[in-house]
Amino acid sequence: MLLADAEIALAPPHARRDTSSLPRRSDALRRPPLIPLQPRATLVMVVFSSIVLVALVSVWSDWVLVDFVRNAAAGGSVDQRRADAIDARSSTLGLFELATRIAGAIVFLRWFHAAHKNLGSRGLERLTYNPSSAVWAFFIPIVSLFRPYQVMVEVAKGSTYLAGESSADSWRGVREKPLALLWWALYLASNVIALIAARMSGEHAALGTILTASRLDLLSHVLEVPAAVTAMLLVRTISRQQGLALEHPVAKVFE
Repeated sequence: MLLADAEIALAPPHARRDTSSLPRRSDALRRPPLIPLQPRATLVMVVFSSIVLVALVSVWSDWVLVDFVRNAAAGGSVDQRRADAIDARSSTLGLFELATRIAGAIVFLRWFHAAHKNLGSRGLERLTYNPSSAVWAFFIPIVSLFRPYQVMVEVAKGSTYLAGESSADSWRGVREKPLALLWWALYLASNVIALIAARMSGEHAALGTILTASRLDLLSHVLEVPAAVTAMLLVRTISRQQGLALEHPVAKVFE
């Protein structure tokens, strides 16, 4: 029996008080420990920095391609050697994009899952979603257009409770971070535009169509840079907030 329970049991009847509504240390200690987010956040920063770098190089490459196709569409002479060089560079960049995006998805989803799981580990109640939602929400058609943002908002708001910036009763009323909305808008816009560009381009596409697709691809890569930067800012902010909870062990609440 805990010391606090023993004191209550030994106290005279008139001095005893109802403690049923108070948090119990034994309940808190049974919860899983918080997952340190900083190591996962560091991986996100490294991989997303590489995504930004590849996107910037792709912007330059797309600009060269747009200029080349525009000149060809206007009736200018076509330098086959330059066309082959542009095609080879685009193919190489495409492989780098694929590799960095796969790595980015892995490290970000690992961080996102852990960040939401920590909310429950601190006993936060009235959660709308669960840690698994932070992963599968990105892969279900239609749902993937809005659910990841909703989960991110819940993580951002819940993290204010872990940081001691809100209470268990008020965390849901915390104002949404504009950064989360900006991140999701840029992420969606970049991916939707890239998808449209990919559908427009093809072996038998007209020069005018290829020019439009190239411009859309350029715009997609331009938007990808701030999308990755805002994601890194979100990860850093939330990781810092949840890191504050690690500095205050659960046991101290019951001392």
